Amino acid sequence: MNKTQYDAVMADSGLTESTGVKLFLARAAHFQRMKLKLQQVQKSEPMNPVLFEHIKKMDYERVHMVWQAIWNAELEKQQGWKFVENGKKYIEALLIEHEGDLTTCSATEQANMGWIELLDEMKRRQNKGDWS
Repeated sequence: MNKTQYDAVMADSGLTESTGVKLFLARAAHFQRMKLKLQQVQKSEPMNPVLFEHIKKMDYERVHMVWQAIWNAELEKQQGWKFVENGKKYIEALLIEHEGDLTTCSATEQANMGWIELLDEMKRRQNKGDWS
């Protein structure tokens, strides 16, 4: 998937680029940069199977991150709030609703909290230059 295709999917579905979406797109851009670096090396070693496999892997990861961004945007649209921007308020509401006991949350609520934590960790790592 390229930028034009991504933009078309987002526009056709009425999706917006939240901070969470941008985190996945930043990861996609990272994998694209790694792929391009590997392709540069491959020019001098065109028959290197290790490089070929790593290039394929980087491209797969890039596309996967773009789809993760779209999926994140779809979830945010469905629920009416954004994971990064509104995550803290969501958890505060759950604390009130479940009287401080988050172990009584539904599977969906627990999944949402896990996704909020994942995005928060991604943001911290990306800010440090850690793309793992």
